[in-house]
Amino acid sequence: MTAYVIIGAIVTWILAWVWYSYLFPKVREELRGEGGDMGRTAVISAAALLVLAAATGTFIRNRNVVSMGDTIQLGFKIWFGFLLPVVAVFWSSVRKSLNALVAIAGYWLVAALILAILADWMLLG
Repeated sequence: MTAYVIIGAIVTWILAWVWYSYLFPKVREELRGEGGDMGRTAVISAAALLVLAAATGTFIRNRNVVSMGDTIQLGFKIWFGFLLPVVAVFWSSVRKSLNALVAIAGYWLVAALILAILADWMLLG
């Protein structure tokens, strides 16, 4: 489980770097704002991704996941039930653009799905 958590966190952290550097650079600049500290954001994101990877691995192990369809469904449920509400509250409190909401929610959806697939492959496979 430890290897999965570390690999999952690294993969999704790299995904965040690619996501905000190449796919949504304007959103990255918008979120950075005036004098934003991206180093602190990177450390907090890495910690959050470690926790998300551990939780996803635990969910995969404790659910009746028997197919890739179940895995994708579980990843979507994690995003919809846990991550999307947090993203919506964050977005409404910082009053950023709708593009920022879509980019952030999209990143966390892809991250949750990747973590679920990795957990299925590494922990159950």
